[in-house]
Amino acid sequence: MSKDFFDEEYDKVTEQREKEAQQNQQTNGSVEDWYNYGGTTVAQKSSKKPLYVVLLCVGLVLTLVLGWVLCALFGGGGSLSGDEQRKYAQALVQNLRAQGIDISDEQMQQALQYGNDLVENGQIRQEALLSAVLDYLHNKYVTDLDGNEQLWQDAIAAAGTALLQSAGDRFCSLMTPQQYYDYVNQVSETTASPYDTYFGVAYSYQSGLGLYVSTVSVDGSCYGIMQEGDVILAVTEPLDNLGNPVTADGAAVTEMVVADYSAEEVSALMAEAYSAKFRVLRNGDVFTTQRIVRGGIGLERPSYNYRFVEFYFNDSYKNISTTNQNNAVVNTYQLRQLSQLPQDTGYVRITEFMYYMDGQTTVTAATEFVQVMKLFRSLGLKRLVLDLKGNPGGLVSAVCDIAAMLVHPDNLTQQQQQQVSSGNRLLITELIPRSGNGQTEMRGYSYYDYFGKQTSLCDIVVWTDGGSASASELLTGALRDYGTAVQMGKKTYGKGIAQTVEELPYTGEVVQTNGQKTQYPWAIYYTFAAYYSPLGTNIHGTGYTPDASYDGLESYAELWQATKSYWGV
Repeated sequence: MSKDFFDEEYDKVTEQREKEAQQNQQTNGSVEDWYNYGGTTVAQKSSKKPLYVVLLCVGLVLTLVLGWVLCALFGGGGSLSGDEQRKYAQALVQNLRAQGIDISDEQMQQALQYGNDLVENGQIRQEALLSAVLDYLHNKYVTDLDGNEQLWQDAIAAAGTALLQSAGDRFCSLMTPQQYYDYVNQVSETTASPYDTYFGVAYSYQSGLGLYVSTVSVDGSCYGIMQEGDVILAVTEPLDNLGNPVTADGAAVTEMVVADYSAEEVSALMAEAYSAKFRVLRNGDVFTTQRIVRGGIGLERPSYNYRFVEFYFNDSYKNISTTNQNNAVVNTYQLRQLSQLPQDTGYVRITEFMYYMDGQTTVTAATEFVQVMKLFRSLGLKRLVLDLKGNPGGLVSAVCDIAAMLVHPDNLTQQQQQQVSSGNRLLITELIPRSGNGQTEMRGYSYYDYFGKQTSLCDIVVWTDGGSASASELLTGALRDYGTAVQMGKKTYGKGIAQTVEELPYTGEVVQTNGQKTQYPWAIYYTFAAYYSPLGTNIHGTGYTPDASYDGLESYAELWQATKSYWGV
């Protein structure tokens, strides 16, 4: 599964919380599993007894309130008044104090209020109903399902995901321990598929479903056959580069149904297959494609071996193909009409803001972009065409590092500068969770290391389309707010919310990359915040639309004509 671009932000928050927890808490024991699917609980440690007592009281109060609610739900007829609940809680606290465990009246009230809140917002009733469903499956369903751990993991994950998505969070999922392990320990091939290597599509592995296609490269072999949002259900009749059937366990693979295999197994097949047919789900319909030969028409790798950044500065400094490859009848240079590139101008396309491991080194889109912009500067280029068409997003650290190279505060009013500046550091984005306590992402800017003093015209033109999403929109918003780029093309996707992963206190068995088995946590992947541009714009559901003069431009011919007209060249 591929990381969504604000995952790294949450990692930072989680790390800080863990540090604070280590300093302020201590608790012993484990959290009880309220649904009996057989998961193992994870002990939570802390360093202060009072918090342990609060949690214990919460548990006791919840036990009381849960019993009261279950009686009301299932016909017991009994209930306790608010005074009776308070007296019961006070009796529990007195008993704890008699054992030498100190707890304040304020802590007791907080625990009681938490229990009351769970009753009033319906959470306890909802949990009781879900628990009843599990009880029926365990004890009354016609087939005895106990003992089948994998079945229960898949069932619980599907139920949790459906619950989250039915409530409106279509980006979320409940991750089984194996899914979470694969997510945390991903390798580049399972993060996303390189366009020019794997049939010209970027996809993410969705356990139990298939390969979700996030982007189709305009110069890849799947262009015009697959679309963004397609789900590859199966790989059919894969052949290697010699035209022989791809084999698994000594037998030719006729069809690999993605849902029946792990991410690693699917990645291995895609790495070996040179051509294949694909069974695809699109808008509720399933169809099988023609045979597709892998590869783009695309990059000349030996000179500039970049994975996320494509560039053309002139015939001597480029990694974009100017000759036909993979038996194509056209090359990337021709397809993108780069002969229209004005003098003193560079063209750069970022395919996604992701990363891969090169030995022990993490290489990101920003790592590559820095190298390309150093070359841009050494050649004395003055203007930049930044192509974000079809870029689905990526890591916040990468996109913020790139944004810092392309913005400056000189176009802002004094009041706006005070809003977004801290010394030489500029605000790139702000993350606002439900609590309202925002987290800012700031960077030292380096615009003038690459460009001259800005005139009335922008030295950067950014191209977008409906596939420019998430981190692409973060970058577009920063450039627009600081007034250092003009947007051309089509309205962006409109994803202004952030997803993250949070571990749950339950574990299950997983198979590690080394083949050994171990215990690993369940995790929830959910939307936890909205993100805003430097001047406070959130574009979720709306996207960024170019000004009227530059809106609706789709073809490269239209984009080049508008770009050259803007610069008057």
